[in-house]
Amino acid sequence: MTTITYIEKLLHKELAERDLFLVDFYSENDNSFIVFIDGMENVTLKQCAEVSSLLREKLDDNYDEIEITVSSPGLDSPFKHPNQYKKNINKKVEVLLKDGTKQSGILLDYQTEQLTLQLFEKPKGKDKSKKPSLGNTITILTEQIKYTKKQVTF
Repeated sequence: MTTITYIEKLLHKELAERDLFLVDFYSENDNSFIVFIDGMENVTLKQCAEVSSLLREKLDDNYDEIEITVSSPGLDSPFKHPNQYKKNINKKVEVLLKDGTKQSGILLDYQTEQLTLQLFEKPKGKDKSKKPSLGNTITILTEQIKYTKKQVTF
């Protein structure tokens, strides 16, 4: 079993036991790996450190030369796992379609083949202080989506 396959297998098992899931996992080279984890609740720095320590412990001395970085995806990272969509139901998201069209709204539902989005409508008139209101509800096929991201507002 290759190192990357072995580490990925360990990750899936250990993350499932902690109500976390693997978002992305890749190798920069033979000795350096990047792991992105998430959960239905926000992932803490402590959880990332625990997963990192646990991996180090499970890999033992045979893998002394390996560097593993465990992190949560950033706020502006596109969704890569179905649970990230489910976690963000009733929250603001931005969807970029493969044709270049951007849609922003509230994610109402997610199924493997489609999502439902209640769009934001831009305020009419020149008053920029007005907040967007909710408008039409649309369904978007997942095959049409280039990426979906959580929309962060301050």
